[in-house]
Amino acid sequence: MAESFHAPKVSCFRDYHTAVAASLQAERLIDSDTADSLRDFLRQQLFQCDPSQSLFERLITDAPGFSIAARSYCSDHALFSNYFKGLLRLWLPPVIEQLRICGEDVLDRSQLMFNRPFQLVRNQQLEAQSLFSGVLLLFAESIIECRQRLQKTYKESTCLTLSLDQPSLDKAWSQELGLTVGEPSHLPLLAENRMIHDLAHSFESLLDCTRLIFDQLRHNIQPIDSQRGRPIPVMLSEAISICHTLRTMEFAWQDSLIPWEHVLLSVEDYWCKLVQLTTNILADLTSAVKTKSIQSSFLPPRSMFDRATTCLLKRGVKPEEASKIADELAKYCHVNKIGIEDITPVEIGRISPKVSPRLLHELQEIAKDMSVNQRKASEKELILTRTMALTQNIRQEI
Repeated sequence: MAESFHAPKVSCFRDYHTAVAASLQAERLIDSDTADSLRDFLRQQLFQCDPSQSLFERLITDAPGFSIAARSYCSDHALFSNYFKGLLRLWLPPVIEQLRICGEDVLDRSQLMFNRPFQLVRNQQLEAQSLFSGVLLLFAESIIECRQRLQKTYKESTCLTLSLDQPSLDKAWSQELGLTVGEPSHLPLLAENRMIHDLAHSFESLLDCTRLIFDQLRHNIQPIDSQRGRPIPVMLSEAISICHTLRTMEFAWQDSLIPWEHVLLSVEDYWCKLVQLTTNILADLTSAVKTKSIQSSFLPPRSMFDRATTCLLKRGVKPEEASKIADELAKYCHVNKIGIEDITPVEIGRISPKVSPRLLHELQEIAKDMSVNQRKASEKELILTRTMALTQNIRQEI
């Protein structure tokens, strides 16, 4: 995975140091021979480096004149920070675009599922019913929130880390790199470490929500098969573990260019794996949401059987017996995969003689009132309003 990032990374390193040389030369801080020597190294030798080798180490060894001059006018922190930000601007746009596509896909599927009920399960017990489209909107919101956080990190990466008190150099440097001139950094590496941790937090929040959505979807959709040959729960656990690792990684201030780059190599490797895993998880999960995959039978929620217990108590049935009858009623519905409205008077007599046809009719009327299809129109209007707002949000460019 790291090798797939190697060529773009080297290109970024080459373009970055070409721009640094151009800005130093424009300010007459290096001569043309030094700049030409650097360009020869970047053009002829850089792409022959091993993917695991430090590019800064090769630069210091093979282009010493440029390295000495650059580090005289720019701190190691500034040189590294602006290179790191260049990599972020390389990494983030395709991921942000992929999240946009995925978010729009989920929003489209929520429209297809607009009036379909969704079972909410807790501890293997059916707790309530909701609208399928509402659950998918929560999923879309988590994708959009992750995208917004990555956009914020991308914006931070467009701000130049300043040189060693060289305002004219900073101006030339920012123009060559296409960055805005930022404020002096009083706590070097704080921003860089925060950006790494922000990447981890962005994905961790999305993956936590995805895991919750997946746990609920399993009760509403026919078996969710991974198209990548790996179970979704396994990929989720691995991706979340990577997020935890990234949150502990930092650039140490007592180090310098080469040690920082070694940390960056590890960050790059974990980031690449995290993006691949998350992409696969989202693709598998969204592709599983199809109308033909939805389970045809929707069972009554646990609250329905709690209402049955209350009705029995009102008719003088003892609490323990009422609870037992309600449990038997719930078991019968779950085993036969039917709702209370589907039970006949003959069937209810087999479950318990305490439940009369009249009581059964009362429970069936309550079930109709609790049905997701009887929800107020205002709730559906709210879903439509949220959908339009999310659609506009996700189409915003970087």
